[in-house]
Amino acid sequence: MNGHPVFPGDRVKLVPGYVVIDADLERDGDVASRVWGTTIGWPGRQMEMYRRHYLECPVDKPMLKFLRHVPTGEIVGTLGVSPRRVFWNGHEIRAGVLSHFCVVREHRKVMPARLLLKATEDACRGHFDVVYAIPGTPRAAAMVKLYGVPDVNFIVRRVKVLRHAKYLARLLPRPLASLAGGTIDLLGEIRIGSRGGTDRLSGRWVDSVDPGMAELWEASPRGSGWNSARDERMLRWRFDRLPSHRRRHLLVSEGVDGPLQAWFACDRNYFDPDILVVHDFWSAGGAGRIEQGAIRVLCQAAKQLGFSAVEMRLAAPDAVADAWVREGFVERNRMPVPTYWLNPAVAGGTKGPLHITDLDNDG
Repeated sequence: MNGHPVFPGDRVKLVPGYVVIDADLERDGDVASRVWGTTIGWPGRQMEMYRRHYLECPVDKPMLKFLRHVPTGEIVGTLGVSPRRVFWNGHEIRAGVLSHFCVVREHRKVMPARLLLKATEDACRGHFDVVYAIPGTPRAAAMVKLYGVPDVNFIVRRVKVLRHAKYLARLLPRPLASLAGGTIDLLGEIRIGSRGGTDRLSGRWVDSVDPGMAELWEASPRGSGWNSARDERMLRWRFDRLPSHRRRHLLVSEGVDGPLQAWFACDRNYFDPDILVVHDFWSAGGAGRIEQGAIRVLCQAAKQLGFSAVEMRLAAPDAVADAWVREGFVERNRMPVPTYWLNPAVAGGTKGPLHITDLDNDG
């Protein structure tokens, strides 16, 4: 995170042929869905996403701006801001997540997009202490650089392969890939078994948010770093209400009926259903620590369900990130997390540990 003004250098007041207007959240869902087209949201479920996101947000009323092309009167771009409860330096601050930043192809130019960003910045001042974004694609990451953010943190995508034959088949003949993959899998199971640490832990899948997930977050240490609230209303909205492919939650406890030690909010990868995606997690160690045994239970449970790999995106303190790495999660790529401070009163000491997952990525 950085202490620089939002969108530094972007002081675009007028762009000929374009104007930014406020969307009417109750009436303009079809307009936003039309702009998003096939670029944003789940195919065929854009209106559902719009209703859940903009009309049912559990924190406060979101903001949505439209970019209008004056000569035609057409809406050609959108940018939303979703309120978030975020804890930073031991205090709750007013945060907003930039989401649904989209400009239709024929109007995808620098100046109209800058106008949309600048107008959103102006509207956010006084309402939010900070706004941030989690780009989901390299193109979105490139746009972050375009707007001159000097320093950003990164959310890192890591993957652990559970069944190697599928991946080796890209390089080897299928019979050889099957044999080599099976051997690698067996050696991995032996190595995991030698570590131990999971005998006292038990995992069970649930199809909707369990109240214990929020209770664990409430009871565990948050530290002084950045982390979003994981109260029950937020978890149910983000994981039970917003569209998904096949979302489930793994609860890791001491024994069958013991206290909850960790939980993982998971879904199938939309593009590859053989991959289990961890969208969020929390543990009894809070923001600064997670037991490796809990991650091991997750991987074992995923393999039992037939998944070939587990992936997750995370910005976290070193102790947490290292626990995932030690369990075999390998970095595949990373995306910037631009953070724009609007209130100088809360922007001091902006370098610190983060706990950011795809819980924060709802656009």
